[in-house]
Amino acid sequence: MKSASASLQQVNSSLEEASRACGATHTESLRDITLPLIKPAMVSGFFLIFLPAMRELTTSILLYGPYSRTLGVQIFALRDAGMIPQAAALASVAIVIIIICNSIVTWITKDRKGA
Repeated sequence: MKSASASLQQVNSSLEEASRACGATHTESLRDITLPLIKPAMVSGFFLIFLPAMRELTTSILLYGPYSRTLGVQIFALRDAGMIPQAAALASVAIVIIIICNSIVTWITKDRKGA
């Protein structure tokens, strides 16, 4: 939430006003001006939440429902049932997903670091 609000505060309202003065609708101003400027912060905010949530059991327990089982709860249930190899395999899949997502974030943001 903080990254989204910080990026929205950095977008000056005069940019939207200029596009509206040139004949753009409110939706076009939002699509062409505001969203491209806040997109990097929204993507980084998503990954800042997604990556730790993948390995967090207490967060995934809150998302657990009668017809859905999150990855963390499934790993815990398999381990609790004594199915250690299956739990280890599923945990390895979770680690691979986290590494892939982390690599994507690093690749997306490497241009901004000057690397």
